Amino acid sequence: MQSYESLYEKLTQYHANGRLAMHMPGHKRNDTQASYLKGLAAGLDITEIDGFDNLHAPQGILLRAQQLAAKLWGAEESFFLINGSTSGILAAFYATLQRGDEILLSRGSHKSVYHALKPHSSIAWQTDSSDPRDRKLSSPRRSVAS
Repeated sequence: MQSYESLYEKLTQYHANGRLAMHMPGHKRNDTQASYLKGLAAGLDITEIDGFDNLHAPQGILLRAQQLAAKLWGAEESFFLINGSTSGILAAFYATLQRGDEILLSRGSHKSVYHALKPHSSIAWQTDSSDPRDRKLSSPRRSVAS
């Protein structure tokens, strides 16, 4: 069985080399700037740099990490999320919805959910409650592409 360096191992080795980061992210891997950065592992936060992979088209260490994540959760595929929950919501909708599909939403859904519906002219059935036992539905609302 072939052994691969894990993403975590590679990131910790890169952090330990002491190189000054002159690229994104803005905190420059300096987790001493604010107390919360250490808890977020900011010292391991990098962008696409030589020796690593490209998150948008992984072929090496990131691809292997995503494959391991999929295996762990029993999924066919796994994709790492960047840029916050809005990009994840948009990606999930774009990957799964077809034009005119119907979807059940909580009325209090994040606005990015409604933005994701627009290009598909999807129909959103909304619950009037955040209680999952509440089965009452409001009238469907068709999201109209602008």
